[in-house]
Amino acid sequence: MALFISQFQLSTSTSIYLTGLFIVLLVTFTLFIYKRTNPIVSPFLRALLAVLRSIALLLVLIVLLETVLLFIQQKRNPPIVAVALDTSASMQLSDNKGERDAQLRRLLESGILSEGKSDYVFKYYTFANDAAPLTPADAESLRFLGDKTNLWKSLQSIIADHLDQNLTNIVLISDGNYNAGGNPARWAEELDVPVHTIALGSAEPVTDLAVQSVDANPFTYVGQTTPISLSLRNSGYENINVPVRLQVDEKIVDEKPIRLKSSISDETVQLNFQPEKDGRQKLTISVAGQADEYTLQNNQQTLYIDVLKSKVNLLLIAGRLSPDITFLKKALNTERYQIQELVQKRAGEFYQRQPTVEELASFDQFIFYDFPTPGSNRLFLQHLKHTLERTRQPLLFIAGPSVSMPELKRFQDYLPIRSLNPKRQEVLVTPQLTPVGTTHPIMTLSEDGAFSQTLWRELPPVFSQFDVIDLSPGSQVLAYARSAATPNTHPLFSLYTQGTYKSAGIYAYELWRWDFMMKGIDHSNDFFQILMTNLIRWLEIQQRDKRLHVEMDKNTYNYGDPIQMKISAFDENLNPLTNATVTVNVQHRSKTTQTIAQSDGQGNFNTNLQATEPGDYKAVVSAQMGDTVLATETILFSVGEYSAELSDLKAQFSTLEGLSRVTGGRFFKVDSLDQFSNAISGEPTTTTIHKEYELWNHHLILLSIFVVLALEWLIRKRRGMV
Repeated sequence: MALFISQFQLSTSTSIYLTGLFIVLLVTFTLFIYKRTNPIVSPFLRALLAVLRSIALLLVLIVLLETVLLFIQQKRNPPIVAVALDTSASMQLSDNKGERDAQLRRLLESGILSEGKSDYVFKYYTFANDAAPLTPADAESLRFLGDKTNLWKSLQSIIADHLDQNLTNIVLISDGNYNAGGNPARWAEELDVPVHTIALGSAEPVTDLAVQSVDANPFTYVGQTTPISLSLRNSGYENINVPVRLQVDEKIVDEKPIRLKSSISDETVQLNFQPEKDGRQKLTISVAGQADEYTLQNNQQTLYIDVLKSKVNLLLIAGRLSPDITFLKKALNTERYQIQELVQKRAGEFYQRQPTVEELASFDQFIFYDFPTPGSNRLFLQHLKHTLERTRQPLLFIAGPSVSMPELKRFQDYLPIRSLNPKRQEVLVTPQLTPVGTTHPIMTLSEDGAFSQTLWRELPPVFSQFDVIDLSPGSQVLAYARSAATPNTHPLFSLYTQGTYKSAGIYAYELWRWDFMMKGIDHSNDFFQILMTNLIRWLEIQQRDKRLHVEMDKNTYNYGDPIQMKISAFDENLNPLTNATVTVNVQHRSKTTQTIAQSDGQGNFNTNLQATEPGDYKAVVSAQMGDTVLATETILFSVGEYSAELSDLKAQFSTLEGLSRVTGGRFFKVDSLDQFSNAISGEPTTTTIHKEYELWNHHLILLSIFVVLALEWLIRKRRGMV
């Protein structure tokens, strides 16, 4: 790239003729002043003073006339060739053409790509799931570990990297296998750059079995059977039975034989997992290897599932009798949840036997419905508050017309709101989802997002007696209350997260209308049950009774994906640990690496982990003060499953041929590159760059005026001139 100035221009706020006249007048005026001096000085000194005065006046004129200096530069852009090298796991395979990675290395060493193209700039990239620039140092040690190949995304990244540059050709060197992003030939016309492809490997089919994918819910419950769906690719086997196994901690928990009928087919197998304990568990799904199989690397996959407690005990405490109690029990008395009600009488007693302090501590979640009221028993409220302080169990608050704000303030540390303002009279309201609520899992009532939002719009109204005035810090609003009389400014649904504690609030009542009345508009009445189940499940999953809370966005990563870990640390009173040191020891095979998490000063920490190769990882997170370890947590995750990448072992020449044809490029095999140099073409381009400087507004101009005038004054002063 060559850069040179072709021209520059000066412009002012007035015409060039008037500007020239001003300059002549200023110079004439200066010469007239210094024609004679008192006392008389040498001609040299008079000339120097005249020059200084002229410069000062000219600089002042530049400011007054708002003078602008414009440089026009020409940049020569040589043609660029981007060379993309496939570093996915399938490049480690060997076939009748030899080892694919070795073919690639020999191709780079031969120099044939840039032969006779000294006027071109060659930029190298590696790609698997995405493209990344390749430095000369990295080229010496290429690693073929990518567990996913996305040709289209990689090409788009290369184009985006050269938006303002003269990219004339892309050379893609690959076996053509892709398992993400679809066939790039379908959209390749959008690239507007010819893509020349060089095919590695052999397109001949091989004999192999491969686990393509495994699908399961990310969480399940102790004692509950969870289906694990397995997709198996068969290439080359007919009329044989092979066992498919599900293992947990190397123990076989389910096994099914499958008969392979045709030589090339995709089979779906369902296995069942029934966990016996809670916590994160590693599952290994595999198909038995065959003696003549091409490779065994793709015969299994690992999967992590979070197992929760089998039964969640809920205590519904109601301030009065209401149909909502019946509908809440109907929605939440399931195999997963067990709900017990406690309904208050007018005198502060309950229709049911009041639980003891020990019994209160045995519940997993609390639901306050129109509670507490002005007549609630003060001692029982104190027991409830003590239980929440000790167990920190999740709380769902549903505001009814009888709620007492003074009594509710006892629990303000556990609620999403700080204060409620009573309305003059109850009003009918409908929910208006916020942007957060539109996509939040609690408010998602159907796999069809559009249908889910339609249901929310068609809900019959419910009653509200309060406006939420003040939300607790750490709360988020999922929906506002919409009514004919009140704008959408007061929350209807909100969630609260503070450290390890979670709670939720619904500021309306007569919620049974969302069940019973939905039938009247030709909808199923399971809306209410889905909503309440989502809400209770969110409280259950999010709540953690630990001093160290570790979050990762997923438990299975593609190789090369960013691995972010967020950590919250607490003392014995569950207050944030602001001065703790949090270390993360990542173990893979026999190697352990340690990182120190960065603190935000509020008890929250974060770190980015690096996976050097695919496989199973264990992260041991520790929080300590000085030499004292306060808490530890262990997280399991995996990086780079090869099975998807190795599910189809033969090279896909047709993909590469189609990509070249659509983009106007040419297709080559690695052993026939005689005409490759002729395929590369491109011309240099020239870019005009305009750089504008506002001289009148530049600090150096103002400084120069001061310096020149000061110098003139100093000379005159020393000579005693008047």
